[in-house]
Amino acid sequence: MKNLAVVLAVLVSSFGFGQSETNPELQKMIDSAVTELDNWKATTKTFKTGGDDDVAFGLLENLFLDADVKYMYARINPAIAELEINNLDIEIGGTCSFDEWINSIAVLDTTNYKFKYKYVTGPHTRNETLYIYDMNENLMRSVTIYYYNDSLRSIFDSNQALFK
Repeated sequence: MKNLAVVLAVLVSSFGFGQSETNPELQKMIDSAVTELDNWKATTKTFKTGGDDDVAFGLLENLFLDADVKYMYARINPAIAELEINNLDIEIGGTCSFDEWINSIAVLDTTNYKFKYKYVTGPHTRNETLYIYDMNENLMRSVTIYYYNDSLRSIFDSNQALFK
């Protein structure tokens, strides 16, 4: 993915300077990056494409408050249940299965935890994040879900125990 970013930057800068010749080395890098991206898209389970998951947006707000909410994602679109959940700490990395993730979600007592739900919407993209704090304001866990064109794309969780 880093290669893709570099290739796209070079490609954009090439257009910016009005080069009309095709650089064979640059073309080779672009072809390689596109092949890498296509392969990643075809084999990854951490990123879902397609599907109309618009009604899933907002469920996250009550995910740890209502035991039934965690099962709604797979009911809305069974492809969501095939996702692998990403570690929110991208430097450590790792994934876990959707089942493992769902089973890690317990209903939490609001007398022991505070919840902060935030969402951002744009023309094609949306994301929502739930922050869970203990009563001393220490962040205990956060979950972020990304959407694109009404399709749930990826889920990230900060619960490091899931990724070991």
